[in-house]
Amino acid sequence: RRTAEAISQWGETLARFESGLQPLRETVAQLTAVQPKSGELSRAHCLMLVELLDRLHRLVRAFASPPATENSWWPFRRTAAAWRQGWTAQQQALDILVGHFEALLLKEGVTRIATAGQPFDPLTMMAVAAAPDATRPANSVIEEIAAGYCRRGELLRVAQVKVSR
Repeated sequence: RRTAEAISQWGETLARFESGLQPLRETVAQLTAVQPKSGELSRAHCLMLVELLDRLHRLVRAFASPPATENSWWPFRRTAAAWRQGWTAQQQALDILVGHFEALLLKEGVTRIATAGQPFDPLTMMAVAAAPDATRPANSVIEEIAAGYCRRGELLRVAQVKVSR
């Protein structure tokens, strides 16, 4: 009889232990789901690459219009054609680099959030400015200040936008 009671108590102890492990199992499952799989970039690395891509896009915009060589302080005006050719080569190289970054992020499942002309979405956008615009409905995006990004449906960074009033 004592053996049966001891086995019964042992069974109850194991059942309590098992029920205590359940929250731990759920937490481990959630952490496993959040961690990047083998060969994937972490969320932090994706955010760093997105920031770098933003800076590259600013450089592309800066390279869009070369500075004037006429009437400038540059003493070698005869080499203006060579200078423009070098400028164009640098611009093309930068475009290739941006394309590689965009392809890398797309491979990781990182996509840009479409904002231009869209209604303001507070879940994916942050309004940093507002302006009256009679041609658009109220609370629609006029301009994208900083791009927003998602990774496989998860928001990485909100878009910063200017909205109409």
